[in-house]
Amino acid sequence: MNYREWTENYEKEVVNLKSIIDREKDNLNKARNFDEVKSINRRIQILKSMYYECRLTARLLKSKAKDLDELVGESVA
Repeated sequence: MNYREWTENYEKEVVNLKSIIDREKDNLNKARNFDEVKSINRRIQILKSMYYECRLTARLLKSKAKDLDELVGESVA
């Protein structure tokens, strides 16, 4: 697997996590008691952490792929 493929996989996971977070936020509005609200909020916080980590990793991988492309381009020219 190369940096581009890794980037694409992480970007897909970012979209997936965002979708799950949105669903959990909808569930939060339907919560019936405090314990449910607390549990859903905890899940949302964990998912947000995962989301931000994946987003950062995707950006770093994309940058690395770009750097390698430029390096290869310079050595070929």
